[in-house]
Amino acid sequence: MALNAPTARLANPWLTLAMVATTTFMLMLHLVTVYMALPAIGREWDGDFPAQQAVLLTYALGLIATLSAGGMLADRIGYRRAYDVGMLVHIVGSMAAGLAASESMLFAALVVQGLGGGVMLTVGPTLLGNTFRGKERGAAFTAYGVALGMALALGSVIGGGLTDSPLGWRAIFLINVPIAAVFLFIGVIAIDDELPRATSTAPPVDWAGAALLTGGSALAVYAILRAERHPWSDQVVVGCLAVAAMLLAGFVAVQTVRPQRSLIDPAVLRNRSFAGLSLVSFLWGAVALPVQFLHTAYAQNIMGWSAWEAGIRFLPMMLVGFVSAALTGGLIPKLPPAVILAVSQLFLAVGCYQILQYQPDMPYSTMVVAQVCMGLCIGVYSSGRAAYAMAANTSRSTATLYGANMTIEQVGAVFGIALVGWVFRDRVVDFANAVAILAGKGDAVAAAGAPAPGIPT
Repeated sequence: MALNAPTARLANPWLTLAMVATTTFMLMLHLVTVYMALPAIGREWDGDFPAQQAVLLTYALGLIATLSAGGMLADRIGYRRAYDVGMLVHIVGSMAAGLAASESMLFAALVVQGLGGGVMLTVGPTLLGNTFRGKERGAAFTAYGVALGMALALGSVIGGGLTDSPLGWRAIFLINVPIAAVFLFIGVIAIDDELPRATSTAPPVDWAGAALLTGGSALAVYAILRAERHPWSDQVVVGCLAVAAMLLAGFVAVQTVRPQRSLIDPAVLRNRSFAGLSLVSFLWGAVALPVQFLHTAYAQNIMGWSAWEAGIRFLPMMLVGFVSAALTGGLIPKLPPAVILAVSQLFLAVGCYQILQYQPDMPYSTMVVAQVCMGLCIGVYSSGRAAYAMAANTSRSTATLYGANMTIEQVGAVFGIALVGWVFRDRVVDFANAVAILAGKGDAVAAAGAPAPGIPT
């Protein structure tokens, strides 16, 4: 169902806005706070660098499974119902992650949490679009954007505070439970859904495509992580890559043979606006998110800051991102979306270059320069992406189209984060700093004298 298709007016539109804006704030806040908690999670079970990578990767794989499928599910059962299902699954995953007694339990819980989060991230904006009209729609999306911006602006500080609280890193998961539970209750009893006939012609959910894409990505990621400690000729590495290639080839075949019910319609990729957006989103996921991961690891493992101290020192990046997103919104009617996205990638390139110049004894002002560039990238990209998505006029529903784009972004993130450790092995950055991060030690000089397992000397 397209964004502008006629639907039943929801009885409580402002409750819908409160539900979507608050739970989206929760989701985006969670994405930021997890980065701040990674070193603490690693210390809990003496996890090495690949184990910290796996925390991000398992959640991202859950997102990949449902970002596109969630939009298709919403087209069939209704947007509010789909959103409620996503919240329920996310609550279960958050509770399980907060109570996890082992790394394996945590990884399994993160997959479940990602499954629910994927549905919510896909369906939320379309639920608002189908709920509000005219000026009210503009006000609703402004509130939604403010929620996203506030999560980015405050995420590092809140994440640092929660990680250093008596509950430790578990607090970043458990805090989601009461918030989502309250709005799940409100959604079920107080918010009407669309009429059933509004979704009766939607295509079936492409669960086969979701399984092939997620399974292929998971095996490829596992092979890359294993290659950090073993040669690429290792039988397990080769076997996983071979099976991953077959699964991903199967995904492409399924999308081509059944385009009318595919997760990512090949015809949509021929749309110039969507193809350009997809390329930028993939690069964003493959570069910006892994860089944020390394940024956090550097601050806590090398600079020796606590999670709270790192969160405070990351405020410039988050605040610049919030302000630049608001300012970019005013430029959208005046500039082509392609120009806005290109500028965001320029800021990303400059920020990455600055981060690669980090040294253990550098002044904090050096880090601020990189943070400002990354903040500008985050803000400009977030606004430009939304404008570009609206410019992509296709036959697919807005939820399905938005979910497909987010899936492409998360696929980039999964492979980017997985490749981080392997790239370090090839000494793209200073070897002493790489060893310090991979060894999880705060003293780069000491770490350079005692390399982490699997790092060539």
